[in-house]
Amino acid sequence: MTRHSQKFRAQGTIEYLIILAVILIISLFTVGLFTDNFGGKTANVSVSSNKISEKITSGGVSVLESAISDDGNGLIRLQNNSGESLSITKITTVNSDNSKVDVNYNNKYVAQGSDLTFSLNNVASSCQCVAGDATRTCNFEITLTSASGLTKTERLTVVVDCVSVASAVDENRVVDPLINSVAWTQNAGITFPGGYCAGSYVQTELADFNNDGVIDLVCSTDSIVFPWFYVNNGTNANPNWVEDANWRTYDVSTTTPHQKITMGDLDGDNQLDLLVSGYDQAYNVLAYKNNGSGSNPRWTKMVAWEVPNYRADRSYKKPTLVDIDGDGLLDVFVAGRAPDTWGDYNWAWGYQNTGTSSSPAWTRRLDWDINTMRPITGYIYYTLSFIDIDSDGDLDVLAAGGSTGGIYGYKNIGTMFSPIWQRAATWDLSATLLPYAFISAGDITGDSKKDIIAGRWGSANPIVAYEWNYS
Repeated sequence: MTRHSQKFRAQGTIEYLIILAVILIISLFTVGLFTDNFGGKTANVSVSSNKISEKITSGGVSVLESAISDDGNGLIRLQNNSGESLSITKITTVNSDNSKVDVNYNNKYVAQGSDLTFSLNNVASSCQCVAGDATRTCNFEITLTSASGLTKTERLTVVVDCVSVASAVDENRVVDPLINSVAWTQNAGITFPGGYCAGSYVQTELADFNNDGVIDLVCSTDSIVFPWFYVNNGTNANPNWVEDANWRTYDVSTTTPHQKITMGDLDGDNQLDLLVSGYDQAYNVLAYKNNGSGSNPRWTKMVAWEVPNYRADRSYKKPTLVDIDGDGLLDVFVAGRAPDTWGDYNWAWGYQNTGTSSSPAWTRRLDWDINTMRPITGYIYYTLSFIDIDSDGDLDVLAAGGSTGGIYGYKNIGTMFSPIWQRAATWDLSATLLPYAFISAGDITGDSKKDIIAGRWGSANPIVAYEWNYS
């Protein structure tokens, strides 16, 4: 081999090694690049997760104020510091031995940066003020859920004020715990009038229709074509209902018996107007404006205010006015009769008032319908009453009307602006003494809590009253 060929061989070897070195460097750079990228993403996810955890566990909520009263109940005001919306599901007081007293809530929403006051019930065993104490140090656990769905429990050491009575400046902003059950007690001490309040299929309505501050009574039966009004000349705690001829609504009629009414101020003039329906399934729910006064009404039929006849195959329609979405305008639910064998349980239809405070307009809301009324069986005359049973700030539903009797509960698991209905069997009043019950709610005992009266079929005493207590 010549020196020239050896030179080229050496040169080729050197070039080959150089090429290998370049390839190796490029490979190492590429691997490093991918490693950095993937490692960085993993680190970012980890940091992000840590930020969420940190946000909730250390900066989720803070205690602005707290107080425990002599009776072992109290209040605690929590502020949301997390930077996102939170829902409070449980507040727990913790003893020194780590035993706990739970006060349950149902996903109470606290907006970003806002605060809310929560009731503390029966926490004396773990956070009790001793006579003479100005403050007491207590441990709390707050269970909360972030908007992203992460649930955490924070433990906070809180210095609470010891007071004789724990009360808030604005009690309307105090959230009460989730109520588990309702205990019903019949109030036999209330005397209802005879006349048209003593017929069969008695439908009742409680309302202060003469604006004197006490609850009056309206009755209708299957034998009359207009409702009769009874003014309360007594008090809410001791009612004395007397028929008032000025309120005889001869000019309010669907021309058929079984009139079902609901009352509310539909035009903002501080006088109660009427929505009326009857037996005939062909009718809309009719509307009447009160152009008179609380003591001397004058009724004008308002075709523009009528609720459309959504289901022509339903008779005995019963309207119920209620502001279900919290916008200050009365909405309406309409229920109708249907046998259980029909297999169609869209039994109460919601209509949102999309008009104004002086002129209602009804827009069908399918998402508001109450359509799971399976406990009520037999031939059914549906009636509804809206009450905030569980004191969570939105309206729940009591329903009745089956031939088998009873009152049945539906919890609003949505919000005060958008209801979602869920059966609450622990709220039921299972009473066979209430066949075809037509129910209404009002404070007739003077305790600032709504009672239920039920008109029933086929009884010598067709109207009964019930009080309820929650636990």
